[in-house]
Amino acid sequence: MRAMKAPTIGGIPRRGEPARRGPDGYVIATERRRMTNRAPASRDGVALPAPASPRVLRALIASADGLRDYLALRAGRAWTARDLSRTGSEVAELVRRYQSASRQLLQEWLRRPRHLAWLADSSSGRVLDIVDTGEDGAVPQGLEIHPTAVGDQTAHGLWRRFSRPGVGVPVVTWVRRTRPHHVKRLARYTAAQARTAVVLVEPDFDRRVRAIRIVLADPVADATVRFGTADLPLAADFTAPVALTLTRERRPATSAYGLREPSRRGTVDGFVALTPYSPTLAPLVLVESGALPALTMAQVANEVAGSPGLRQRYQVWLYRLPPATPLIYAAGRLRADLQRFGARLRAAGGRDDSTTIVAHGIGAAVARTLLLDSDAALWDAAFRQPATRLGFDERDRALLDSLFFWNAVPNVERVISLGEPDNREALVAGSGARAVQLLLRQPVRLRAAIERIYGLARTVIGPPPAPAGATDATPAESFFDDPTCRAIAGIALAADRALLDLSGPPPGAAAALYGRGAQRLAGSGFVAAESAGTLDSRAVGDAVAWLHDAG
Repeated sequence: MRAMKAPTIGGIPRRGEPARRGPDGYVIATERRRMTNRAPASRDGVALPAPASPRVLRALIASADGLRDYLALRAGRAWTARDLSRTGSEVAELVRRYQSASRQLLQEWLRRPRHLAWLADSSSGRVLDIVDTGEDGAVPQGLEIHPTAVGDQTAHGLWRRFSRPGVGVPVVTWVRRTRPHHVKRLARYTAAQARTAVVLVEPDFDRRVRAIRIVLADPVADATVRFGTADLPLAADFTAPVALTLTRERRPATSAYGLREPSRRGTVDGFVALTPYSPTLAPLVLVESGALPALTMAQVANEVAGSPGLRQRYQVWLYRLPPATPLIYAAGRLRADLQRFGARLRAAGGRDDSTTIVAHGIGAAVARTLLLDSDAALWDAAFRQPATRLGFDERDRALLDSLFFWNAVPNVERVISLGEPDNREALVAGSGARAVQLLLRQPVRLRAAIERIYGLARTVIGPPPAPAGATDATPAESFFDDPTCRAIAGIALAADRALLDLSGPPPGAAAALYGRGAQRLAGSGFVAAESAGTLDSRAVGDAVAWLHDAG
């Protein structure tokens, strides 16, 4: 039995023929093509990839037509999210059907998001052709799209979920890093970004063909989306990108004996973006101890992403202090990384003129030194004579200066301290052993330089006084008999104590705000019972309030 041919329909330009374009960029048909209901949609005998099944496309077209016609009869009305969700109203039912059909299409499309626009037969739901959108209708290479509607993806430990009701399905876009060590383009090292997928269905010139287009709207920049003749509120989910960034964060790769720092692999000078990069945003750096999970400080990033004012003012970066190192070394590394990172931001056209630091735990005491000049306080605590009287060459003197002498970082304006420990002696416990272990992990060239420095300075090294009640002022002595190791352990212990004295007394509160010169500007009215790896929600609330006040 011969198959019955469907009536001729319009809207399909032949392959290889030029096509006229309308003002919105869509292809305007110049040719008609005959197709049968039994034959699958194809181009030159090759089946066209459809975003969903014909049943889903028919439901989408019917629901979109109904909603568009309803809105056209009420042109000029300003619609709110409450209007679209009011129980029992006609518009709420139309929106529910449209959202359900859009979600079904996107669930199938997200499995293989190759194209963004199609032409479909309104009666059968078959895809007739792929609309040329400038790049063969394809999603840019390296872009991964994940569904992030409420209930589809967990918050992965984040305290609160920030979302906005409206039209569209929230999704997350992630840029794959094809070259981990190539960081000239900071946009490729950005965090996951919030997007809202809106499925637009527009009639062709004879209404028998529908142009179906998926638009990835930016909910940060746009609060509404144009649907027919009306502007409807745009749905959004701002917590899902932060949660996805945490799950996809590059894990430390193993290396031989752990001699180098694999935890910095895939970072930008040690910094990991938790919110999307933009050259107009000021950097907000979260400083965390390297032994704690990223989720600890990601609570602050989630609060920034969920606040309309803060997410348009700050971009959040996470920095982890090097683990198992003396405080003096961690402070020097943080300062050097900040300077390199600021230079990279300036080279990319970004901002580094107003950096805010939010530090937790032991990182708070280290970060506060960014607001201070060290002068000779650390050197005098570890040595008996000034450094100028010792015969160091330029290379060795530069190594010592990076550890013992520094100036305040000019682009760091404020430091917010969260959960800083009050027991200062506990912070320096084991500094000597950590210093010796750090020395043994260094390359031979650097160890040779330290041997030269010790050879010149061994006569002026002053052993640090033992604290009251302490039985082991230099813990490394019980492990190493080498005099250089004992000297390094003593220097590290004395320098760490001097660093804490320089940064000032502990805040005595769950959160505190410091300005230039480490001057205390504000503090919480309570002391939180902090435990390792946790933050008090009230302290995070105070930090977010201070960030708002800064604007």
